[in-house]
Amino acid sequence: MGWLGTNLVIGSGWGRAKLAGKLEGMSGYEWSVGGAWWSPWGGVRLVDLEGAVPGGRDQGYGPLLLVEELRVKVYWGRLLRGELRLREVVVEGPRGEVPLELLAAMTNLQRPVQPPVVAEVPGPEMSPVPLEGEAGEKPAVTEEVAEEREPEEREKPDPGPPTRVVVREGSLRVFSEAWPEQVLRLSGFAADLPIGGPEEEGWMEIGKAELGGMVLVEGLRVGLKWTQPVLALPQTEVLLGGVPVQVRVQILAGKRMRMGAEVLVAPVEVVPLELPPFPGARVGAARVEAVGRFWGELINPGSWQGNLVAAGQGLVLENEGTRMAGFEYGRVAVDFRGGVLQVPDGRLMGESLSLLGNGAVRWDGQMLGVLRVVADGEYADGVTRALRGAQLSGGTRSWFAPMETPDRLYRDVRIEGAGSMALVDVGKDGGEMELGRAWQLARGFLRGEQGEAARGEPSSLELNPLRVQK
Repeated sequence: MGWLGTNLVIGSGWGRAKLAGKLEGMSGYEWSVGGAWWSPWGGVRLVDLEGAVPGGRDQGYGPLLLVEELRVKVYWGRLLRGELRLREVVVEGPRGEVPLELLAAMTNLQRPVQPPVVAEVPGPEMSPVPLEGEAGEKPAVTEEVAEEREPEEREKPDPGPPTRVVVREGSLRVFSEAWPEQVLRLSGFAADLPIGGPEEEGWMEIGKAELGGMVLVEGLRVGLKWTQPVLALPQTEVLLGGVPVQVRVQILAGKRMRMGAEVLVAPVEVVPLELPPFPGARVGAARVEAVGRFWGELINPGSWQGNLVAAGQGLVLENEGTRMAGFEYGRVAVDFRGGVLQVPDGRLMGESLSLLGNGAVRWDGQMLGVLRVVADGEYADGVTRALRGAQLSGGTRSWFAPMETPDRLYRDVRIEGAGSMALVDVGKDGGEMELGRAWQLARGFLRGEQGEAARGEPSSLELNPLRVQK
């Protein structure tokens, strides 16, 4: 009946099972199909698709991808000659549901989190952020992609007929049981992408991207270019949380779908921005710059890796709009591979207060880190009283210990566990408590102090220890 123009239903029993098996063989994921139809004019139409990681359902994970409808058109003339070439793929209403714990299970190369080394005593200011790869650094994937292209002097092969992928009303949710409040949401995703044939233009748009309630991107639309065999986003400026970021992306077409991306933040002033893990906390800077590179295979989380270096000057930390601390400069280096995010060096350097630390976080939220807090005598006394007022430290003994430098004291704070349930040793007499609980106590105390100041009442602290000295 298909040749007469009537849809041939293959969506029940054997046909649906065989089709799902074919999809699984092509993608490596388990698929279920609600229904399927075919006609020589409309092509293949599939509805209610669900894609899951093999064995994921047995572990209690739902499907990673749900698609309301998928329509596929082919070049029938080439198909009759035994060559399958797609003309158009239309994806209606795709919805991604990605738990980080499942990505951890998919990452066979994941390394265990190693105990970090206590940060060194503050040293001289480090050099500015490098804009090119440092010695020994793995070259960016964009260079690797370029190496796989046909050399210019060779005759270019026939690119074949054009192929387009159209996506409408897509959404994505990335979440973790360890950080239930820190959900990454992407909505209003749409695209028209050329992925085959001669050179062609395409586009992609995002209605809104949020992290923990903080809007990262809104109303974004970018142009893409297809040049066999690479789909590229040329260098484009994107406002990420209000910060201008230069982004460049390349995707190498094929079964492995290798991707490379580069991000660059040129020196720019940053107004105070929210810190999603800590409600009410904000950080700003007189100057910030950063450079990062990321690469891997799109459907293989175990291959994802990258690095990022960021630095800033004139950094200010606020809570509920009140200035709490200032730092002359800061720097952080980040490395991600094998499912583990390593921070080998992070530091905020100030005259009265400095923070130095390192640590690691896995896909599943397990973390291990240490933060060295270094302060002068006056600031250390004030912090001790504030912690005691927040019921984070008891007794009259200082929360700090003396350093060899007579005018500096320090405290090493260790964090270990999963997400907001991780334990931090800031309790009474060095006792451990949950990170989320410690932040709630500290935030509640600071709110009370700020309320007293706003009402003109005397502060319960003898000093204002968390106010930056001019």
